[in-house]
Parts: sequence; structure tokens; C-alpha cells
Amino acid sequence: MQQRVNLARAFAYDADIILMDEPFSAVDALTRLNLQKLLIELSEQYQKTVIYVTHSADEAILMSDRIAVLTNKTGGIHSIHSVDVPRPRLQHADLNSSATPDSLKGKLWKEMISQNAEASNLQFQSSSHNKNKIGVWQALWLPILVLSIWEFLARFGMVDQLFWPAPTHQFMMLIQQLANGNLIPDTLATMSRMLITLFLSIIIGGGVGFAMGLSPRIRNALYPTVAALYPIPKIVILPFCMLIFGIGPTSLIALGTIAASFLILMNTFAGVMNVPMDIVMAGKIYGANKFQLVSKVILPAALPFIFVGIRLGMGMALAVMVASEFIASDDGLGYTVWTSWQILDMDTMFPAIIIVTFIGVMFHHGMKWIEKKYLPWQKGRN
Repeated sequence: MQQRVNLARAFAYDADIILMDEPFSAVDALTRLNLQKLLIELSEQYQKTVIYVTHSADEAILMSDRIAVLTNKTGGIHSIHSVDVPRPRLQHADLNSSATPDSLKGKLWKEMISQNAEASNLQFQSSSHNKNKIGVWQALWLPILVLSIWEFLARFGMVDQLFWPAPTHQFMMLIQQLANGNLIPDTLATMSRMLITLFLSIIIGGGVGFAMGLSPRIRNALYPTVAALYPIPKIVILPFCMLIFGIGPTSLIALGTIAASFLILMNTFAGVMNVPMDIVMAGKIYGANKFQLVSKVILPAALPFIFVGIRLGMGMALAVMVASEFIASDDGLGYTVWTSWQILDMDTMFPAIIIVTFIGVMFHHGMKWIEKKYLPWQKGRN
């Protein structure tokens, strides 16, 4: 009743144009439809121009002769559409016509989604820019503080520089070692093993984890064994790898693959199991077959978990591989660190440790960059 009174008051004023901003938003669907029909009748009877603001494409098509889609900027108009369909439109429209309500509704939705996406992207870029400024300092303040204290203690003789040389001296030695080419072969050896480990662990861990998530039969068959082996420190498997593959790079790659595969497997399995059933049912409703459900619905939804598993797995693989190079290899950065320690050659040991750290950071941020580029739906979480 109150809405009908408000409509009567609006048309009682001697005005050629009436502005209404979501006047029926607080009523139920049936009452809303009746009020919409009443408004159309009054506007035609009194020959009034009504500017009707709404967020509903259906309501805009039902009510309007012309529809203006606004931009995100105040007062901006993105496009104007004429609704050349006789009323009642949902009953008399030619379904094969480009001016049908369904066709026009699709255009309106596309434009509104585009506007919202542009606004969200601008907001994300602005917030990301500010967050990046803050994030860099948040990430660097602790290492800078620790290195500054270390530098101070070393320069003023408070620690033995034979064992704890100043950080600036270590970085100078790193540049010198790289310029002389002393650490390049060992760096390439460790890097090549890590790349092979990355490839194998994604195939093995990702494949098994995905299969466990999709198939209850595979899950019931493998999960008890995986759960029992997962907590075991992977470095203790090195003797078995050496017995099978011998002392050399193959045993190191095998151990690194085992270490990384478990983390990728568990995260992939968790990702598939946590896919919302709503989107799976939506895919089925739209006629997706099993392959399309897996490739277009389940895999994209599980990818954030998989990428987390890859990042964690690569960190674990690098730690296990460098530790294994201490005793099971005659090259690599781990071998260099261990042999340098045995002869107290700190000018070689610390630069090798810095390179190991750089490799770990490079793998981590490389995966983050790939995730940000190819998983755009994760921008808000990142």
C-alpha cells in the first residue's frame, strides 16, 4: 500500500520527468511485479518520462523503452539500447529476433560484467600497488636487520671473522667466485637436478594426488600407505636410493623427487577434495561430460592447492638434495659447502650457501609469478 501511495504522489507533481532509484527493492517478487505493471500504466496514462534506476537486467527490459548502461565513473554512460519489443515483452517477442528480451539481456549482462571487472581490476591494481610497497619493506626489514647486526659484530671484532666473516666480505667473495667461474659448474649441476626433480615430482605427485581425489577406489587403496610414509623424514631414504641407483646424480634426483612428490600429492589431493560441489553440479547442469568436468571445472578449482604443493615441494627437494650432496656426490653446491667447511674455506662456503638461497627464492617466486599470471581468479587471495 505504501508503495502505491508513493507512486500516486510522484505522478501528482506537475513534472515532465520523474526519477526513481530502486523504488521496489524492499518488496517481495509478486508485489514488485504488480507495482512494475502499475508504474508502466501510470507513465503511459499521464505521458510522463520516468528515469528508472535498477541493477536488474530483467527489470530494465520489462520496464523500459530505452536502457542506458552506466560506467563506473559518476555520470558516465557506457551504451544505450532501444527495447523495440511490444508489451508484454516476455510473451510477444520473436525468439529469433536480435531484439528479444533474452538476446538483449545477454548484451546487458555482458556489459555489466565488463564494467564490474574493470572496476575490480582497477581496485586490485591500486590495492596491489600499495600492498607491494608495504610488502617489500615487510619482507626485507628482518634480513636487513640481521645482516646489519652481523656486519657490526664482525667489523668491531666481536665475532671471529675466520668463522663469521662480514656479510659485505661474503658478497665480495661471491662476485669473485662467479667471475672466476669456480662455482658455476656446481650451480649448474644442482640446478639441472632440481629441474628434473620438478618435472618428475609434478607428474608423479600431481597425477597420483589427482587420481586419489577423483576415484574413491584409488583413494581407499593408496591413502593408508601415503599417510604412513608421509611423516618419515625423506633424508633417511637416501641409503635405499644409493643401494638402488648407486652414488651419483640419479640417487639424488630420486630422493628429491620422492620428497617433493609427497607434498605435491597431498596438496593436489586436498585441492580436488575441496572443490565446491556447487560448481561441479553447475557443470553437470550445463551438459559437461566427465572429461570437461575434470579439465574445465575440477582442475582449475584445484590449481591453487597444486601450486602451493609445488612451492613447498621444491623447497623440500632443494633442502634434501643439498644435504644429500654432502655425502652422495662429487659435485653440486652441497658438495662444495661440505668440502669447504672441512678445510675452513669460508670464502667458498658462504658464497655457495648464498647461491643455494637464491635458487630457493627463485623457484618460489617463479611459481608465484606463474600462479599470478595463469590463475587470474586467485588475484584477490594473492
